Order: sequence, then structure tokens, then C-alpha cells
Amino acid sequence: MSEAERRAPSPESVLETLTEQRLRDLSRTFGIGLRSGRETKARMAALIGAQLTAGLPAVLRELGRDELRTVCRRHGVPDDSRSRADLQARLKAAGLQPDKPPPPPTRPLGRPNLATPLTRESLVAFDIRHQLDTISAALSGHSRPACLDIIDVALAGRAKHNIPAPELVWTGPAGHGAMARDTAIVLRELFESARHQVVLAGYSFWNATDVLAPLHQVMRDHAVATTFFVNINQADTPTSPPERHAEQELANFTRDIWPFGPPYPAVFYDKRALHPGPPFASLHAKCVVIDNHRAFISSANFTQ
Repeated sequence: MSEAERRAPSPESVLETLTEQRLRDLSRTFGIGLRSGRETKARMAALIGAQLTAGLPAVLRELGRDELRTVCRRHGVPDDSRSRADLQARLKAAGLQPDKPPPPPTRPLGRPNLATPLTRESLVAFDIRHQLDTISAALSGHSRPACLDIIDVALAGRAKHNIPAPELVWTGPAGHGAMARDTAIVLRELFESARHQVVLAGYSFWNATDVLAPLHQVMRDHAVATTFFVNINQADTPTSPPERHAEQELANFTRDIWPFGPPYPAVFYDKRALHPGPPFASLHAKCVVIDNHRAFISSANFTQ
């Protein structure tokens, strides 16, 4: 691609590389309404991009590795990396704005993209994505200037204390106006960001190789120490020694869930499961901790 053909990536140009269904999924993620079946792909990309006040980093955070590689090719950026973080860095080096929170808002928040009466969708379009029901209820009935003043104060306080807000994650079909991010995308992002340690607890991992493949990659490429806490089926009959039951269960786990080969995670289980109940043992926790810094807590199993 020549310099004349190359253009700096923008929200619209990145979104144009996606399918129509993917654009509709992202519109629900960002809380941006689209008329079902009435918009062309180019029009959908333009509508979503125009309403994203958080800009291009907000789009890149939602894209998978293959999608990022397509974006790189479309914009003349090398796409040979298998790391989402590396691909994002290359795109940023090609001219993207830094992936960091926007500066504390000032009076320019008065631009006419905050409409009253307020709705959840208008707040998301204004880059407010948490406590939407509480905020819309608190601002309901206020004039537009009053709403802007209140939002100015709240966002300035958030920026001052720099306290990250929890992020909602959803497994399953997204309804209209859904504000949650897709579980598979979030897990892949978490695993690919790990550089030191991952702790994972789960009940079921059936057909989870696609989910766990990014974790194996960072273990191999960055020597990330990984610990699993897993549920094993409780023994129906006594075995001698009892550890033989665990050896069989963990061999099945390695064969079915971890076909990648080394490096392997350290795996822990509840030793009560080695003997027929009672007492009965079942591990139902589902969570991930990345580098003692980021956490994922879910009710969903690690299944595809």
C-alpha cells in the first residue's frame, strides 16, 4: 500500500472492516441504536463512529486478534504479530491516539451531543457507561445546562481519585441497548494482557480450547505462571490409593481441555473428591485474576 493510499485509522475506517452483524453487536455494546435492516454497512460504521466520544481506543478494545490484523492490513500496518497488544501498539504508532482515559471534562462537554430528556443510550453516547439507571434518575427533569454541570463535577471527581469502575460482562445473546461486553472477548483480552501470573478457578471447561488458547500463548511467550483450581468428579467407589482417581481425572483434563502441550498450568483440586461422599465436594467458583491486578468474576463456565 502506497503512502498515497494509506490513511490514518479512525473509528469509522476500523468499523468499516467488520461485518454487518459485528457492527450490530458493537452498537448494542456501546448502547447506540440502529434501525434494524435499514442501514448499509457504511452507514452503520459512520453512525457508530460519530457517537463514540471515547474515540478509536474504545473500538480497538472490543476487537479480537483476527479483526485487528484485518484493520492493520487495511491501513498498511504490519499484521504479522499474534498478540492483540502488539497489533494495537502498531496501530497506535501509525497515528492512533494513545489508549488512555480522556482528560477530565471541561466546558467543551457542552457540545450538542447530550440531548434531554436523558436516556441510557444518550448517556452511553456521551461516554458514561456505569450506573446508568442511577444517573438518569438523578438527572431526570433537569435542564441541559444543569445536567452538564452535574456531569462535569462527577467526572472531575472520578478523574481525581482515579478509581476504576467495575465492567459488566455478558454471556449469551445481547438485547437491544445492552451495555455489557462479550465474555469471550473480555477473557481473551485478560489472558493476552498477562505478563506474570494468572490464577483461574472454574467448574466446567468443556470444549474450551479456543477460550484457553490465548492463555497458553502468553505462558509460552512470556513465561506467565498459571494456576488452575478445578472441579473433579467425586469418586463413586473407593480406590487404592485414593490419588489414582485424581490422576485419571487430571489426565482427562489434560487430554480434553489442554491439548496444547507444555507449558502446563499448576492444577489444584478438592481432596475430598477422592473419596465417595458424604461429605460431598464440588468447586463452583468461576473467576480469573491477572497479575494480582485485574479480576474477572462470573457465573458462566469456561465453555465455548
